Amino acid sequence: MRALRHEHGALTLETLQTHAVFDGETLRDLAPDRKNRAQELIEDLMIAANGAVARFLDHHGVPSLRRVLRTPRRWERIAALAAALGERLPASPDALALNSFLIRRRRADPRGFADLSLGVVKSLGAGEYVATAAGESSRHFGLAVSNYTHSSAPNRRFPDLISQRLVKAVLEGRPSPYPPQRLVELAAHCTAQEDNAAKVERRVNKSAAALLLVGAQSGTRSTRS
Repeated sequence: MRALRHEHGALTLETLQTHAVFDGETLRDLAPDRKNRAQELIEDLMIAANGAVARFLDHHGVPSLRRVLRTPRRWERIAALAAALGERLPASPDALALNSFLIRRRRADPRGFADLSLGVVKSLGAGEYVATAAGESSRHFGLAVSNYTHSSAPNRRFPDLISQRLVKAVLEGRPSPYPPQRLVELAAHCTAQEDNAAKVERRVNKSAAALLLVGAQSGTRSTRS
């Protein structure tokens, strides 16, 4: 599944994410998150399931929420990153060309690949939720998939719960619980809330890093408050 997506231009990216390590109430470290094969398999299955749900709703003529990453408006910044490394990208956005560049750089400089990935991610912009009518096409530039939704994690994402409610209504032969205009409002709300959550997460991570630095300078460790 992953290989097929990459053949169509899914991007090979590797951003560094960390989690706080506590010893009781004491913050000891920020450790990098590391993926294993099991996590990658789950990720691939979730992407496949999300696409299947989007196609199911489209097939039954049901307006739904889609997860999209639009064609990057800051493509020139990505091209500049490539040029600084002696590479050249097309003048207009090209996912296949970008992924080929990323694969080459990962092989050439694996230690610096996370930094390059972060620069590319920032230039790609954020994903968003959009309300789409049945038969209306949408695309996720980073995953190289069309008609993609979020549906596989209703325990932690409200858009996934919306998608599952739509599927349930179809299976039970009921009308959609969300009129088209309500879906438009929910798409905007979910995108805004996701942005807010990301800001809080970044602030927490920066605060944890600052606490570690203060503790290192003073010879002590910080505790939860």
